[in-house]
Amino acid sequence: MKSLRTITLSNTHLTGFLPKDWSTKLTHIDFSRNKLKGTIPTSLNVLKNLKVLNFSSNNLIGVIPDSFGGLVSLEKLSLSSNSLSGPIPGSMSNILGLVHLDLGSNQLNGVIPEFISEMRELKYLNLENNRFHGVLPFNESFIKKLDVFKITGNEDLCYNRLNFPKEMRLGIASCDKHGMPVLPPPPKTNETSSWTLR
Repeated sequence: MKSLRTITLSNTHLTGFLPKDWSTKLTHIDFSRNKLKGTIPTSLNVLKNLKVLNFSSNNLIGVIPDSFGGLVSLEKLSLSSNSLSGPIPGSMSNILGLVHLDLGSNQLNGVIPEFISEMRELKYLNLENNRFHGVLPFNESFIKKLDVFKITGNEDLCYNRLNFPKEMRLGIASCDKHGMPVLPPPPKTNETSSWTLR
């Protein structure tokens, strides 16, 4: 199917693995809400014309391939609700026109790369419910230009209070002087607990 440009097989109970061979004319791939397993193939990098890639809500594992940097036309990327791990690859800094980036509800780790704040077209950013750590590399002006920003559920991630007004709530802890999350104080209680050793 060398002329195929769009594939939409969403919510079809599709099983098995993602294909390794793709038509280079594809501009839209949607395999969301299925039961696909295995890793994301590195061969996707041949899709220079791809604008939309949606593999969300499957059973995918492994890392986001570094070859994603080859998807230079990509505008929407959704890999949410899988079991992907590892860091966000630095090669994704090549995708300058990205508008929608959804990596939420995975097991991604490492620090959040600064290049995301340089994506001028970005309007939707979901990184919630992962294992990111370190200091959030964004400032107030970047977050305010987004229509959607989700970052909660990353317990080891914190933000620099100097970069944000006090009234702005991000859903993560602020950082201490060592760049570590400031733990909330224990809840106040009027009851005193006693322990008896036996």
